[in-house]
Amino acid sequence: MKKFFFLSLALILSLSAYAREVTVGVFVHAPHVYKNEADDGVYGPAIDYVSQVMAEMGYVPVYRLLPLSRVLLYLKDGQIDLCLEIAKTPEREEYAYFSDEPVYVMVPSLTVLATNKIDRIDGVDDVSGMKIGFLSGAAIPPFFDSAKSVAFESVSGDSWIRQNLARLLAGRIDAAMDMNAYSYREEAKRLGVESKIKTLKIPGEETRFYVAFSKASTKAVTLLERYNTVVKANGYDEQKMIEDFIAR
Repeated sequence: MKKFFFLSLALILSLSAYAREVTVGVFVHAPHVYKNEADDGVYGPAIDYVSQVMAEMGYVPVYRLLPLSRVLLYLKDGQIDLCLEIAKTPEREEYAYFSDEPVYVMVPSLTVLATNKIDRIDGVDDVSGMKIGFLSGAAIPPFFDSAKSVAFESVSGDSWIRQNLARLLAGRIDAAMDMNAYSYREEAKRLGVESKIKTLKIPGEETRFYVAFSKASTKAVTLLERYNTVVKANGYDEQKMIEDFIAR
C-alpha cells in the first residue's frame, strides 16, 4: 500500500510538472533571438522576456527553434502552444489568439548598398523594379501592394539575415528587408562590413508584433488570459529590453 502511495505521488508530481510546461516556437531574428551554436539553444532579449513572463505565470517554457514558416505551421496545428513576435493578419487570426497589446512596435526597412543612389524612400516608385530579399513565411507590408515590378526572393533557416546580407553584398539582390531597422546593421557590424550598407525606413504605419497562442492547444485560453493579466500587472516591456540589449 505504501509503495503504491509513493508511486502514485510520483506520477502526480510528474504530471503536474509536465502540465506547467509550455512549448514556445521561436525563429532566429537578431537582435531579438539568437542561436547558441555550442548547444543549439536560444538566447536574446526576446527569450529573456518570455522566460520572465512565463515564470510569473507559473509555467516553464520549452523552446523549439524553427524556421518562421514552420513556427506558423506548428502554431496552426497545435504542435506548439505559442510563439512570439509575429504580426497579426486575418489569416493568422483564424488559428491563433493574439495578446491584447503588442510586445513591440517597429518600422519596416530596406537595407541597400551604401553606393545606392537612393537616400530615402518616399513612395513605391522609389522601389520599382527592385529584387528584395526577405524571410520565407513573413507578412509583406501593405506598402508594397501597389509597387510595380518588385520581386521578393525569400530565404529561410537560422541564418536568413546573413544569407540576405551576403546576397546584397554580392549584387544578387537590390535590397534586403526586415520588419525593423537594425537587424542587418547588427549582422553587418558583427562581420565588419557596416560601412558597405545603409538602412532606409519604409513609409507607412508601424508594424505591431504580438505573442500568439495556438487555438489548437488545450492551454491556449488559459495562457492568453494569464499572459495579458501578468504583463499588465507587472509592466513587462520587451521593447525596452531589446533597446537595452542593442545599447550594450
